[in-house]
Amino acid sequence: MLLKIDIGETEYNKAWSLQKYIHNNVSTQNIPNTLIFAEHPHTITLGRRGNVNDVLAPKSTLSKLKITTYSTDRGGEVTYHGPGQLIIYPIINLKQFSIGPLKYVELLQETLIEVLSYFDINSNKSKNPVGVWVNNDKIAAIGIRISKNTTMHGLALNIDPDLSYFQHIIPCGNANLKPTSIKNLLKNYPDKKTITKLFIQIFLNKLNQYDALPKIKYLDNFDIIKIQDESSNIVQKKLEVEHIFNSNSYITRR
Repeated sequence: MLLKIDIGETEYNKAWSLQKYIHNNVSTQNIPNTLIFAEHPHTITLGRRGNVNDVLAPKSTLSKLKITTYSTDRGGEVTYHGPGQLIIYPIINLKQFSIGPLKYVELLQETLIEVLSYFDINSNKSKNPVGVWVNNDKIAAIGIRISKNTTMHGLALNIDPDLSYFQHIIPCGNANLKPTSIKNLLKNYPDKKTITKLFIQIFLNKLNQYDALPKIKYLDNFDIIKIQDESSNIVQKKLEVEHIFNSNSYITRR
């Protein structure tokens, strides 16, 4: 069983706090494995290998453009998040599926590749930098962290973002890297809801290929999550939560 939590457009730090909350509960098997779906306002994040020199814009420009920067504990270097991206944070206890870190990253890549293929977009994966590409252009970024056998962070798929924002960074430490998007590739492109549903179906089917021994407690009322931001204020936000029992059957709880 998976939980789907859609928090819509949410500031990065609040989504990160939510991830930590969910991660703590998934790793201790208090709640099921979870997929968090989000969109962020203009944000630059630095991964564990991120170099501040790869943020090209001065602070004054970032402030004018309302771009917030964060140093994070995910893998990878510098990337951009913003409106028009589908952000997915899978919080998965890998021990339940006997999946190692490399296989998990491949699973994410292969899920995205299959999603894109439904819309006749041919894409491929790479190990360095990790992501999904269309020809030589990057359409999805992946950066994860694993602790207590449980994943955090995840992926960003470019649906229809303003790609000009990428000019303010050296993405993934590669000055020659060019981003692309589904909008760039298709005259009529699918909406976020369609892509989200397809991702869930394919991701779940791929997880089901592994032997799982779920020992998960069922959480009956999971419509309000407490999100703690950096200033230690508690923000309550109602969330759309779906219990996903298989790739074709959704039960929504509110």
